[in-house]
Amino acid sequence: MKDSISNYILSWVEENNFTILHIGDLVADIGYSRRTIETWFKEKYRLSLGEYILRRRLSRAAIMLRMTSIPVTDIAYLFHYQSSQGFSRAFKKMMGLTPSEYRCARGWNFDILQPSFLLSEHETPELEVCYLDETFIYTYEIIEHDHLFDTSVHDITKKIKKLLTENRHDIDKIILMPRRPELGKSRSYLVEVLISYALQSDTVTNKKSCIVRGRYARMPFSGSWEIYSAFNKIAFVKAMVNQRLTLRDGIYLMKINGYSDESVDFDVFIPIL
Repeated sequence: MKDSISNYILSWVEENNFTILHIGDLVADIGYSRRTIETWFKEKYRLSLGEYILRRRLSRAAIMLRMTSIPVTDIAYLFHYQSSQGFSRAFKKMMGLTPSEYRCARGWNFDILQPSFLLSEHETPELEVCYLDETFIYTYEIIEHDHLFDTSVHDITKKIKKLLTENRHDIDKIILMPRRPELGKSRSYLVEVLISYALQSDTVTNKKSCIVRGRYARMPFSGSWEIYSAFNKIAFVKAMVNQRLTLRDGIYLMKINGYSDESVDFDVFIPIL
């Protein structure tokens, strides 16, 4: 399959995740027969196009279950299921848990999620598993929101860049605590993130502290802020899937190695089971 055609198909799947997908519409756009398209796709990706579409949609539903407060019935409706029972059956067949069980599970198993094949060309960082046991001191807390799927809508990267560049060489660590927001924000696919940090030049005495402890996966990054904006979600999910790691609730720690107006270098420590 030509790269231009395969990229068009993969982009079409992503753009139509929340619509009723008809492969016939794709056939009309591309100009090849349905059989030809499905044969090409299966040969290249070792997965049928129909199965890939289903797995991508259910993977997006899984992210919404874990990261938003949207009711299961509403998520089923968003993906055009006739009933929440039908959605639950399809979801359990792929994930091994009902939507409610998946939402409440202690760990978030990324192994079952289906990353977009558009990410095949993106380099995936190697995650180094380690154990942390340190005290983080902070004096400032802010609440930001991050869009689950579209960084052009709301992107926490911009806030982190602003924090660092306005306090140049005065911040060397940041902790992030993502949590489900109230329903109104959830319906806009926004995740609430509590950002805590301290300035090295602080002279205040009313500092707070928290313990960063447990099993973590260290993910390094060095590059432009623009690349980091995409890397923030893309590389994270792909790396977790590739290394079959299970995410747990907890504190994310960013250790800043260096930054400028154009680029940033850091290690992020991801809480895992």
